[in-house]
Order: sequence, then C-alpha cells, then structure tokens
Amino acid sequence: MVQINDLDLSLFQFDFELTWAVFMMNADRTLYGRYGTRSYKDRKRNVFFDRSRANVRIDGVPLDMSVTGFMDTLREALAIHRRHEADTTGRLRRSLKPKAGNPWPWKTPRDMPGIRRSCTHCHQVNSNLILHHRAKRRKLPDSLLWSFPMPDLLGMVLDSERAATVERIVKGSEAADAGIEVGDRIVSMAGQPMLSPADVQWVLHHAVDGAPLKIRVQRPGKPRPRNIDLSLSLPRGWRRRGTFSWRWRSLREAFARILDGEAWHCENLTAAQRASRGVRDGELGVLVLANARRNTKRLLKDDVIVGVDEKDSLATASEFLAYILREKAPGSRLELSVLRRGKRIRVVVPVVR
Repeated sequence: MVQINDLDLSLFQFDFELTWAVFMMNADRTLYGRYGTRSYKDRKRNVFFDRSRANVRIDGVPLDMSVTGFMDTLREALAIHRRHEADTTGRLRRSLKPKAGNPWPWKTPRDMPGIRRSCTHCHQVNSNLILHHRAKRRKLPDSLLWSFPMPDLLGMVLDSERAATVERIVKGSEAADAGIEVGDRIVSMAGQPMLSPADVQWVLHHAVDGAPLKIRVQRPGKPRPRNIDLSLSLPRGWRRRGTFSWRWRSLREAFARILDGEAWHCENLTAAQRASRGVRDGELGVLVLANARRNTKRLLKDDVIVGVDEKDSLATASEFLAYILREKAPGSRLELSVLRRGKRIRVVVPVVR
C-alpha cells in the first residue's frame, strides 16, 4: 500500500515514522508479526538494502534492516503459520491477539480530524495523535513521544541479519541483569511470539514502566538448544534514555499548528560543538537544523537554543520538544534564549493551539 487513507487502524498499527514496513498475517486477519524498524538515525534509503559503495557513501551502512534478516523473519512467519493452521486448542491464536493492538478513536486515517490530503502520509497519523491529546487536554505519555523504543535502551542490541536474535549485551544493563546472553533467540515477550526486532519494539512500546517483562529465549547448546524463561526489569522513565527529535516528519506538522507555523528539526550539540559555540555549563545546547516555517522564520538554521522560559531542568532536544507539547497551553508564549552567529538574542514564539 502506497497510501493509507483507508488503512484499518484496528489491525494495522506500527511505527508511522517508517518509510517501509511489512505485516505478516493470515487471511483470517490473524497477525503473525511485523518487519521494519528505524533507530534514531534518519536512514530513509535503508529500505533498498543497498550496500553498494556509492550508496554507503551517501546513506551510511544500513544498520537496522537487511535482506538476510528479512528472509529469516519470513521463515519464522511461515513456521508460525504452520503452527496456527494446526492449532486446535486456540492457545497460539490467543498469544497472537495482542499483536493487533487496542482500538483507536478512528477507524481509518481518513477519519482523523486533522487529515486533509487526498493521499494520507504515514507520519500524519503521529502528528494527529499528538494534536488529539492536546485538544482533549490529555498529557502526552512517554509511549507517544518516545515511541517504539529500540531494545538498545535496555542494553540489548539485536542482530539485523537474524530474526530477534541478540548480537550484543551491555554490561550492567537491565538486559544483562535479566540474564540475557549474546546469541539468545528471543522466542516470546509478554507471551507474544517474536519474529523480528520490530516485534520486540512493539512489545516495548506497550510495556508498563516499573513492571517486569517476561521473556523466553532459546539459547544455543549441545546436544540441542534450550528454552529459558527470564524477567526483564523496566525502570520508570527508561524510554527517555532515547531521543525522538529525529522524528522530524511527524513533529513538524504538529509544531507548525501549535507554534504559529514554526516547526524545528533539532538535535543535541556534541561536547565539542558546545565548547566551540560558547554554550555554558548548565545551558541547554540544542542546534536548529531546519525550520519548516515558510516566511519570517523566528528561528534560523544553525541557531542554538540555550535557554527556555528560564527553566534549568531541560537537558536534551527531546526534553525541550516534550516540554512544549506537554506544558505550553494555547495562548501562552515560549521564550527562548538563542545563540545566533555568536550573539545572544531573545526569541518569543506564540503558542496558538
């Protein structure tokens, strides 16, 4: 599907920031699993899996997906399909049911109030989810802003060449404490069969902070692999270890409506960049990469935001953006301290929605 106007949101829920995603399912609408993921990097051409020297030079080496990994996931999906056809007890069907997600307020993207285009883009769904929460005066949850977290945040790096298989464990992390080891094949999480890194992200996206997450892994061994049941701890606020400021396509439409057309693509300055630009200790240090406003831009490319509403608790680009979305009410003003070409200026932005 190249446009999602009439996509059934009761079934097809995924990371709408993706350029490309696959659903593996039965004709009876039973969903077996997903394939397709993105990390914090904007690797839009990863979808082509092209590792030629020319494309690697332009896009970098594809980190999140591979043809080999996709094939391995498809093999696992076929194995699940065979089990599903032979499932007389309904146990497997029940374990697959949570893969479809919970009902949304809208049947299709076309029914969302902010959608106006004849060809709906995936990222518009995320934008309208944000605006829906603000319109209802609901606090935006971490799971909506820091959505579809990578398992890396818990110290578990998955192999892009294989289906839901652990490539690296970070010492001292929650994954290490849980007893997960390199080479473990993740069989299930929260009772759901795992076919790919995208399936792992799906479970983490819906996981409850502070609650243990049950994991079953298949560990290589002789004479045969063995299944081991483990428990992964999810501390409160763990999602915030990641970043969502790279989700530029979703954020720009929401922010343009909230901030009178201003919509910024931002990233954190590195330590070296902070020093070279004169950002002081304790200041924010967020670099503006682009502004989608067409005329009379209040923030310009290469501006550095060093202060926000005289607050000193914001440390990252994601925290800055989350503060606007969660705390700034319509009719208020956003007051920014900005470094522009070496000079400090004050920029005031009206919050209109």
